[in-house]
Amino acid sequence: GGDAAGWPPKPHVVCWRPDTQSQVHRFTASHAMLHLGVDVLYMDMDTFLLRDPAPRVLAQVASGEGDGSGGAYEALFARHADADCVNIGVFYLRSTARTAVWMSQFLAWYHDHPFEIDQRGLHVFLGLPAKQMSIAWKPDDLVKLRAGILEDVNEIVIGDVGWHGALPRMLIFHWCHRPIEQKEAELNAAYDAGDSVEAHNLPVSLAVEVVKAAL
Repeated sequence: GGDAAGWPPKPHVVCWRPDTQSQVHRFTASHAMLHLGVDVLYMDMDTFLLRDPAPRVLAQVASGEGDGSGGAYEALFARHADADCVNIGVFYLRSTARTAVWMSQFLAWYHDHPFEIDQRGLHVFLGLPAKQMSIAWKPDDLVKLRAGILEDVNEIVIGDVGWHGALPRMLIFHWCHRPIEQKEAELNAAYDAGDSVEAHNLPVSLAVEVVKAAL
């Protein structure tokens, strides 16, 4: 329960630190949560949130926006704006029986085909359109999800691919494949800026919008 009557309960935080270092852990942890009935909103460590992305992501999930066939999405992934492939730095998975089985199928396939690329595999597993993309030994009984793409022009942005969106509309900035030294310096500067405006009770998004208007 909460600290006092009328207050919402405190969130439960669980930290898991595996004994090995691997990109696969993002999938194994997501796999476990899906089977436990927990929705997943995943972000890489080299991302910076200008505002809470959850309301916008959940609204897109509920509306099936951009799909046209109706019904809620079960999976939404970021995308390389300059390439025909999803980006696994930011993604949402809704916990359903189909999503849990689908993730089990992906992990089994990825384990059996370690020479494949995770992003390419997920793009094909999601059933998203692609001009030139294929994988080896796609499962014949692959579960079909209602999948879509997160908005990558203004909202979920990879910053070094020639981005030309509107800064005030940005939700998440992703450094992606920049050198680690550059990531560390720029992420520290972003968080320092966030701490500075928080002292004045200002959200980062508002500060960015004011600065953008002044330029």
